[in-house]
Amino acid sequence: MVEHPSNRPMVMTFVELWTHNKSLQDQTIAMQNGKQTTTTSRVTDAPSCLTRAIGAYLQPSPFRQSVHADPTQLKGGLQSKDEIIRELKSQLLEYELKEITSRFEQLTLAAEPTTICKLKSKVEERDRTIDELNSHIAHLQKEMAEQLAIVKKCRMQLGWNNAYIIQQATHMEEFQQEGEQAVSELHSRNQILEMQRRVREDAMAEAQAVWQDDKKFTLVQLAVCEARVAELEADKGTAVDQFNARLYEMQGSHADVVRVNNDLMRWIGQVLSTVELQRLQFVQFEKEKTEQIGELETKLAMREVQAKAMENKTNEMVSRLQSDLVLERGKVVALEERLAKQDVDTRAMQETIVERNGTVTRLEGELALESVKVAALERKLKEKAGKLDETVSQFEELKAERDRAAMELEKKLTKQEKDAGGAGSQGRVREAAQNPATVVIMQ
Repeated sequence: MVEHPSNRPMVMTFVELWTHNKSLQDQTIAMQNGKQTTTTSRVTDAPSCLTRAIGAYLQPSPFRQSVHADPTQLKGGLQSKDEIIRELKSQLLEYELKEITSRFEQLTLAAEPTTICKLKSKVEERDRTIDELNSHIAHLQKEMAEQLAIVKKCRMQLGWNNAYIIQQATHMEEFQQEGEQAVSELHSRNQILEMQRRVREDAMAEAQAVWQDDKKFTLVQLAVCEARVAELEADKGTAVDQFNARLYEMQGSHADVVRVNNDLMRWIGQVLSTVELQRLQFVQFEKEKTEQIGELETKLAMREVQAKAMENKTNEMVSRLQSDLVLERGKVVALEERLAKQDVDTRAMQETIVERNGTVTRLEGELALESVKVAALERKLKEKAGKLDETVSQFEELKAERDRAAMELEKKLTKQEKDAGGAGSQGRVREAAQNPATVVIMQ
């Protein structure tokens, strides 16, 4: 880091003081010998040079002390003590005026504009840095506004999506309830039809059992009638045999024969009337049986037709219920697919929401980091501005110190001019006063 000239120590070192006094001794000796030598001094910064010159002037050199102490040390001893002192003072004053003039010319022509240019460049650089920081801050604020708009839009979209999901979930619950209600209605209708079918099957089974019972009873009655006819036939054979036996027994008496014949005829008539009655009863029974069988067959046919119609109707109803059940199952499957799709969409939406929340969090973190960076840049800018203001204040202090030193030097020159009282010294002072660099010092 380059040290600022104002920060250097403003005290003349021993080496610099010895070099300065040595040069003054050489110049004095050369002037006494009638020679003019030019001394070279290293170029330093203006404030330190001015301070060293003033310090060298205020503090007498060892050479001057030795001259005051022992004037015989000079070569030749041709001049008096007062003349040598006046000449040395005039030479020292002229030398210091030239050195101060050259240093102030350097300060005026080189150091001061350079410092001003540096300060101007620093101010311009600071302004550019401030503009860049302001533009960067504006860009960050714009990005922040865009990110906030995106966050607001994402939150609005999230609210809309949540409302849509809630609405779809409500609709799906309603659809599911309607489907469950339809399935329950179909199940209840199926149970009712199943009960009706079972009742009809029970009625058909009962009717068939009644018909079977009637058929068995009719067959039993028919068997009884046939057995009665066979019994009557057997009785008829027995009666004929008895008649023949009695006829053989009663051959001896005509009266017995006639009586037996009459008894036999009467008995035959009774038997024939009984047989006829039995035949009529059998015919009536056969007729009734035939009628009953016809009625039963008609009823059975009607019951079969009714059962077939009912079976067809039941089959049709079952097929319709099955088709309705298939349709309802299709609807339920479609509803389940829609529910699954809605679940997938909901999960995707939740993942998108989580991703957007992560993006929002990341953007907020980046925004916080950018805010921290902006704050750090602002602090650095304030520090640089403070340093620059401090540099400007130091420069102003140096300038004021230079002015004070010039005023003191002017006062001392005036005093030296009064003390010297020589015409040559006054002319040189006037010439130095007419010099532009000296005018600058006066100002």
